Amino acid sequence: HAHARGVIHRDIKPSNIMLAGPSDLRPGPKLTDFGIAQIRLPDTDEPLDDTNFCGSPSYISPEQFQAFHYDVGPWSDLYSLGCILHEMLSGLPPFTAAEPLAVLMMHLNDEPPSLPEYLSDGERPPEGLAELHDKLISKDKNERPHSASVVGNFLQKLAAGAAVRTASYVAHSFAMEAAEAQTEAGVPSATGATDDTMAAPF
Repeated sequence: HAHARGVIHRDIKPSNIMLAGPSDLRPGPKLTDFGIAQIRLPDTDEPLDDTNFCGSPSYISPEQFQAFHYDVGPWSDLYSLGCILHEMLSGLPPFTAAEPLAVLMMHLNDEPPSLPEYLSDGERPPEGLAELHDKLISKDKNERPHSASVVGNFLQKLAAGAAVRTASYVAHSFAMEAAEAQTEAGVPSATGATDDTMAAPF
């Protein structure tokens, strides 16, 4: 919504995201604190007018830290979103150090970290999410998505696919349990389900 109107937030981080409850008119995550947001009209080469970088060290894009204002745009906010995604899935931001300046230099110079094979909750990353993660935290802004709506649509499709796969897994699980119960009772299975046909959850 903001990007479509040329608004660049420039300080996306966990503390600026609030969750509206199910009883709210519009439940779900809400982006807050547009205090340092600026307008950059789509399809123009006009730079943002700051002379210094702004943002939070753990989530700032390389071009914001370098104060390359011609290069700051929606893709910069999406880099910050990628840092949040990394933290949500792994437990830590992509770059950590004792001093903020060291973190800023890591955003600028260090290779973006990949997601671990197993996440902080012991699960594997959902299929497709690791690829999105890698694109979001690319040093090269041209490799990142250039629209939050593109990312949102991708995540919706990913969530829908995960729900379908999960439902399929649950259905297969119930079928397997029913088949095992029939086998124990000496009744031939009507499902034909076997261990080899049970789908993985993801």
